[in-house]
Amino acid sequence: MDGSTISKKPDPVLVEELRTIMASIPDATPRMMFGCDCFFVHGHCAGGIWRDAAIFKLAADDAAAFLKLPGTTPFSPGPKMTMSGWYVLPHALASNPATLRTWTERAAVFAASLPAKVPKAKRPAATKKAVPTKAAATKKAAPSKKAAKPKTNG
Repeated sequence: MDGSTISKKPDPVLVEELRTIMASIPDATPRMMFGCDCFFVHGHCAGGIWRDAAIFKLAADDAAAFLKLPGTTPFSPGPKMTMSGWYVLPHALASNPATLRTWTERAAVFAASLPAKVPKAKRPAATKKAVPTKAAATKKAAPSKKAAKPKTNG
């Protein structure tokens, strides 16, 4: 997908339609990722709206059927950056509510088939160490003076 010919802002109609569909999918949770409206199932991102198209992570057998649809492609968010297992449903197809629902549901089924991701435990807050001031860090210690021995003339 060439960024020069496609709007970088998501289509608000597609976003709203995806939200409506997500509401009917068990365990689907909406979340923003990289500025895109996405949905997750059991901690796995299953799809979302990217620019003016829908994107989905699909099982291999679904991907084969998906790529037979006109205009569908593997998902490449940038030059030389094709994401394995992710596919683009172009605006012409995504704007059809039935088509968008079909592929959203298939992506959700695939995400649900994966082992659930366990949320990472939050790390305890780091304790702050005293940072020496610049003057203290650059100041050299004065050499210690030894007691001078009395001179004897002799």
